[in-house]
Amino acid sequence: MPDADRRARWFGVAAGVVFAVVLITHYAVEYGLNVAPSPTGDEISYDIIGWNLSRGNGFSEGGQDAEFRQPYREAFPDLMPAAGPTPDPPEPVTYRPPLFPFLLSAASRLFGRQFYVARIWNALAMAAVGGLLVWYLSRRYRLPVVLAAAALFLVVDTRIRLYGRAILTEATAALLLTVITLILFRIRADSSRWLFAALGILFALLILDRTMFVLWLPGLTLLTIWPDRLTGSVPPEPPVRLTRRLGHAAVFLGCVVVCLLPWSIRNITVLGRMMPLGAQGMTQLYAGFSDHAVQQRGVWTLEAQKELKRELPLKPATRLDAERMLADESRRRAVRWIRQHPWQTVELAVWKCVQEYRPRSLTAWVITTAAVLGAAAGFRRRDIRVILLLHLINASAIAATWSVEGRFVVPLLFAVHVPAAHGLAVLLSPMLKPFCGPNPLERRPD
Repeated sequence: MPDADRRARWFGVAAGVVFAVVLITHYAVEYGLNVAPSPTGDEISYDIIGWNLSRGNGFSEGGQDAEFRQPYREAFPDLMPAAGPTPDPPEPVTYRPPLFPFLLSAASRLFGRQFYVARIWNALAMAAVGGLLVWYLSRRYRLPVVLAAAALFLVVDTRIRLYGRAILTEATAALLLTVITLILFRIRADSSRWLFAALGILFALLILDRTMFVLWLPGLTLLTIWPDRLTGSVPPEPPVRLTRRLGHAAVFLGCVVVCLLPWSIRNITVLGRMMPLGAQGMTQLYAGFSDHAVQQRGVWTLEAQKELKRELPLKPATRLDAERMLADESRRRAVRWIRQHPWQTVELAVWKCVQEYRPRSLTAWVITTAAVLGAAAGFRRRDIRVILLLHLINASAIAATWSVEGRFVVPLLFAVHVPAAHGLAVLLSPMLKPFCGPNPLERRPD
């Protein structure tokens, strides 16, 4: 089917270009590409670190000079007045992952003080996810399903427009995880080790973009050892020996470790603790396992962090000292709470997954319904089973941390819209049968 594959590639490229033009134009007209983000959330934290990196201050917070503060003063004069206090000096931090700040740093070095590069990058990342989605679906379905799935992605799914504009890590993570998912579709027990090496490198970049993905490592490692058994596909003949399967896992894990090693050594050195990926997970652990978490049914809030900051002597401490103290005390309290509430911990884990995956709007209900229908109808397909395994791994990571009301699902956008497209195919098929024959939508069998 060389012609069909060539058409699918062209459809994917064309869709990616259209998505990019639509998103960037929408942001430019509706909001402005160079408007400062909110000065009270995660966006300014990434911006500060990226700015300090570009100024030779290392991976640090603080030290916001007048040039850094000017766009925030213009956009939010009440929150960041011109006559503000002298900013703190830049101090090293470890609680943010490094990939996105380094991208921001490169943008600042090349183009000066601006926000449009990060927004264009995120828009292009989301457009690339959409282009890869259209390419993949064009190889399996006919045009009506592909067009409906493209509309579901760009028009119905509000997360595409939100996280394509926000100066956050989700868009980059969505692109990396899309490519990882496509590699997992191809991996078999007899696959080349280069494929497992590529998987390890990309997954390491994903961890460097969003630290939470380190919790995926056990699940993905099992998937590299038993890709056929876990996905229900036909094992190769002759059977692949266990030693080769373990070799595949070793290649995958080795590439992950090598790519993470520089960042891990830096964090262990500056913290003086065995925290290779930084202090973020430990500083927030009490937010996931506490009475505060029970009150919010697993949704992350600032209350646990505020409690710790009220009771710990953080004022005279450096930023690294504060991270160490918060991490130690947060871990201590979370472990104590888990030991005292074992059954409530299990109940809380379920609530976290429910809170993260449950739809919160009409558009979310449409997408979720289509995805559930598609997953149920296409359960025998290998790609659907791989996607379900990825969601299971993601749910396990959420259960071990906390819910952020859907943000942890954003990187899996491709893994949401592939089964949603199959759900659309199931719904559209009866309407098109009179015009297209008994199988109007599927282009090729599994």
